[in-house]
Amino acid sequence: MNNINERLSRIELQLAQTQTGLRRWRLLALVAVTPAIGAILLGAMQQARTPDVLRAKRIELVDDANRVTVLLSNQGGGGQFDMWADGGANTVRLASSEKGGDIVVFHGQGRAAAAMFATETGGRMEVLGPASSGAVAVMAGAAGGAIELSDGESHVTGKLTVAPDGATKLSLRSPSGSELLAATGDSAGGALRIGTVTGTLAAQLAATSSGGVIEAMNPSGATVAGLGAAVGPTGGFVQVSNGAGSQVFAAQAREDGSGKLAIAGPKGEPNLVAEGGAEDGGTIAMFAGGKRVVALGVGSAGGILNLMNLEGGTVLAAGAATDAEGGALTLKSAAGRVVVRAGITKLGAGEIAVLDGTGTHKRVLAP
Repeated sequence: MNNINERLSRIELQLAQTQTGLRRWRLLALVAVTPAIGAILLGAMQQARTPDVLRAKRIELVDDANRVTVLLSNQGGGGQFDMWADGGANTVRLASSEKGGDIVVFHGQGRAAAAMFATETGGRMEVLGPASSGAVAVMAGAAGGAIELSDGESHVTGKLTVAPDGATKLSLRSPSGSELLAATGDSAGGALRIGTVTGTLAAQLAATSSGGVIEAMNPSGATVAGLGAAVGPTGGFVQVSNGAGSQVFAAQAREDGSGKLAIAGPKGEPNLVAEGGAEDGGTIAMFAGGKRVVALGVGSAGGILNLMNLEGGTVLAAGAATDAEGGALTLKSAAGRVVVRAGITKLGAGEIAVLDGTGTHKRVLAP
């Protein structure tokens, strides 16, 4: 700056020495044109203050210490705007890229704290933790919208998504990625799934066309228990299965409003079935080898008991008699013929009849 001033002083001195004779003329001319020059200079200054176009490759704003605090530049992918704090940390950045615009806010230590940027199909916003991890992210795209929660190790542990068709899903995961809980909703209804840390399904609750259903699974993922609303207007049901997947217990409401209970063997073969009746009472049946061998029910006169062989033939029948007051007992052969009958006579006395194998000859024992 001093060299420039010196050069200007020398130039002025030379002009003063060589143009002494013209001073008076210049003074008169200056007095005459001063108003016009002032008007011209004022107009030029006003135009300079409000330019139509300002072009530059880089614009910097500096503080009193000559440190850059604001920068507007071109970084190759597009324009970029940066701001710095007094401590020298880059705190705000606005940039453009092939996918769209980016906005990043940094901590005073220079770590990213929040960001918003455009993607190929939508946008994404993130809020980060102290170490630029543990984010909350909100995004939208062709597949719908989503919110993600991440831990300090950047593992996504929670996510809420909404598909274009309105289907919604909430998912909670362990740091290893196993889904611990998933809640979904769509046009068919809602569902809730609960998983273990090993990744297997432990239980689920779902809405079906008939109502709600709850299922519980064993460690290998097989369904071992379930309850819910049965198909149609029958009511509810409960089912229990063993580890092999065979159903061993079931209870349900029947269409007539009564109940049914079934107990099965290890392979699901029926062992006992108990059914209620709307008017005629209930029945109990026991099975062996898939064949009914015991039947206990209610007849028009009272209770009835039938015992069958493994071929399904009745070998003993006992119950309330229909032709007299009291009970009746019948024994049958393997061929199905009655060989012994015991009952009550019309006079109230007991009577036993023993028949031969053909059922044509009998002997009666009576008082």
